[in-house]
Amino acid sequence: MDGLTASWWVIAAILYFALPGLPIIALLRRRKLISIADGLVLVPVISISVSITTMVISYFTLGLNFGAISWAIITLTIAVVCTVLYAFSLLKRKESIKNHILWIVSEIKSRIKPFILKRNTMILLGIIGLALLFSYFPRIDYVHPLHSDEWHYWGYAENMVDRGTWTFTVPYYGWDMSGHAESGFLLFIGTFQNLSALDWNTVFIVLPLLITLVAVLLAYRIGKAIEAGLTSALFVAMLPTGLRFLGMGFLVPLSLGLCIILALLLLVLKLNSLFPIPVILLTLAFLLLVHPPSALVAIVVLFSGGIIFLAYKRWWEGASLVLICISIVGLAISLPSLWTGSLWAAGGFEILDLGNFFLPEATMNMYIETFGFWLFILGFIGGLLLAKERKSAGFAVLTAVGFVGGLALGLRYVFNRITDIQALHDRTVFLFFGLSAFPSGKSASWLWGTSKTVAVAAISISIVASAYIHVSTPYYHIVTEDEYQDFVWIRDNLGANYTKALLDPWKAVAFGPVTRKLVYYKIPQGPDSNLEARIAAIQTFFGGNCTDTAFLLANGINIVYTQTQVDNPLLTEVHPHVYVLESQNVHRA
Repeated sequence: MDGLTASWWVIAAILYFALPGLPIIALLRRRKLISIADGLVLVPVISISVSITTMVISYFTLGLNFGAISWAIITLTIAVVCTVLYAFSLLKRKESIKNHILWIVSEIKSRIKPFILKRNTMILLGIIGLALLFSYFPRIDYVHPLHSDEWHYWGYAENMVDRGTWTFTVPYYGWDMSGHAESGFLLFIGTFQNLSALDWNTVFIVLPLLITLVAVLLAYRIGKAIEAGLTSALFVAMLPTGLRFLGMGFLVPLSLGLCIILALLLLVLKLNSLFPIPVILLTLAFLLLVHPPSALVAIVVLFSGGIIFLAYKRWWEGASLVLICISIVGLAISLPSLWTGSLWAAGGFEILDLGNFFLPEATMNMYIETFGFWLFILGFIGGLLLAKERKSAGFAVLTAVGFVGGLALGLRYVFNRITDIQALHDRTVFLFFGLSAFPSGKSASWLWGTSKTVAVAAISISIVASAYIHVSTPYYHIVTEDEYQDFVWIRDNLGANYTKALLDPWKAVAFGPVTRKLVYYKIPQGPDSNLEARIAAIQTFFGGNCTDTAFLLANGINIVYTQTQVDNPLLTEVHPHVYVLESQNVHRA
């Protein structure tokens, strides 16, 4: 990697997460609707929410294809419009643009130095470092995607952005999929990779770290509203990066969903005018495109915020939030393509029809082991403290946590025909505990004021327990480094005549995105009625030492990847463990 390439990666990341959010926040700041600190931590979420949602709208209305070029056109257009509006507001008040710029520079300089020298800033940096360490820990000795979903998103996102349309090719089987429930997430990671030109392995390392950073900063600003900034940030940093309930260490829609929910909660807490309402609407619409279960939680959060505003007789703000929730629900119902493609791909219809793929009982012990006992004990105490203070910000946070907790319980125990589905239950639980960081943080801050010794002991135990959970959590690897390099060799050396491979269905999950070739079968993201028959066929083929050429021909297979015995004279080994039916256009190892 040369210096120029590395510089572009940094520039691309800054542009992607700073535009058009920075000009939008500048406009809100100009009207004194948001503080500089709150605005800066909101910039990344607003940037991706506004740009990608607008890109989707432009695709359906103007026919503008997805990709880095479209993103650049949309982003620059929004940034220019915001800048012009900002300049117009200066001219309207007869303020000199030059003097205003000098004032901004002076204001930033005057704020940065005191902020850096604050003790709380040093503590916050330590919390951020801890969060990034926890997020990066699963990838210390493995540079490839971890969770099977990450491999799927790699293939889907690459194909969607390459094709530039709502309908894209499923990377494993070659057929078209029109609409995906997580298209917003696919566009988020696909456009970033397309713009930055980072290799996909690096994308799955960098983006979780950036999402974690933004989430911790958002938690800090939300916590500040209830006088628990540092402790709230700490508890969000300690959220588990496990496989059962997932976490921010994975590049999956849920981690981005939590980040967006925190941004929406902060916007609600700082809402004192109707001007930010369009931003809230676009952000929630983006979350619907990213992860519908997270959007459901966000709707509950916004709806609870609307109730608080109405209770405090702030009719316009309360009514606006309620209308936003109704609008997004209506949008979700009116866009069935958001659901059908993803449900079909993940076996969702089979879940509803057959009643399979249900969770075992999720016990209280499982929650405590995963999230830590501190969230239960401190969270309960913090809830009482927030209720006792009777402040609007505290009530808003407490109501949001309570409503989301009620949603999680309802999904698990009331609507149990559908809600025993692993994904729906796990995702809601993770988001609930993410929001529970705020009453827990409030309790820890209260302990600090009451008894620093007790507070230090409680926080220290929490950190140690969380570290133990992160270190002891097992992480499976779909492929080894040698297998990954074999796939790279296939991609680079097998020509277009070699289109479809037969291999271990678990390995096939990574094979498709890396080689961009089709597979006979791969382990699905959900239940599949063909799973047993397909796996039995694969086991029979390899158990017979790969001699069934008729099976290969009948299924259009011309690549076999295996470390088992091969006794078929028609299969030629062109690379260790790589066999083909025809060897022309193949660079031999």
